[in-house]
Parts: sequence; C-alpha cells; structure tokens
Amino acid sequence: MASATVTNFLTLPTLTILHLTGNKIGDTRAQSLGGALQHNTTITILNLADNEIGDVGAQSLGEALRHNTTLTKLNLGRNKIRDVGAQSLGEALQHNTV
Repeated sequence: MASATVTNFLTLPTLTILHLTGNKIGDTRAQSLGGALQHNTTITILNLADNEIGDVGAQSLGEALRHNTTLTKLNLGRNKIRDVGAQSLGEALQHNTV
C-alpha cells in the first residue's frame, strides 16, 4: 500500500476506525502515517498489527500520540518494535490526554 494512500485515509472526515493489519507498512510508511495522525481528529481505533513496523516507525507513532487527542485504541501487535520503540510509545502515552 503506497504511503500517500495510507495518509489519504486519515483525511476522510467520516472515518473513525481504520484496520490496516498485514499490509507490510514498515517504518517509512509508519512515519508518514504518524505525521498524518498528529493532525487527525476523527480516527478512534487504528489497527496496525502485523505490519513490520520497527523502532523508527514506533517513534513516529509515539510522537503522533503526543498530539492526537481522539485515538483511543492502537493495536501494534506482531510488529518488530523493540525496547527503543516501546519506550517512545510509553512516554507518549504519559503525555496523551485521552
């Protein structure tokens, strides 16, 4: 799935749930997704399980969580996230108001 396509989903004003399980998003697309997610105000559930996302992608998603106030559920199971990425996500959740 192209990076532009993924981020375009996040601009749809009526989209509240997005399941992208098993799309091999990887770090590069996760970074794009994280950037778009920072400004999204409609997505409440995002499933990114089994997408080959590593620490770099997790850090971008963590940064998005610092700014996004609508996302209530994020599934990152079965990815390649290690300690660095998990720490970034954990720190972001401490600052998230949702």
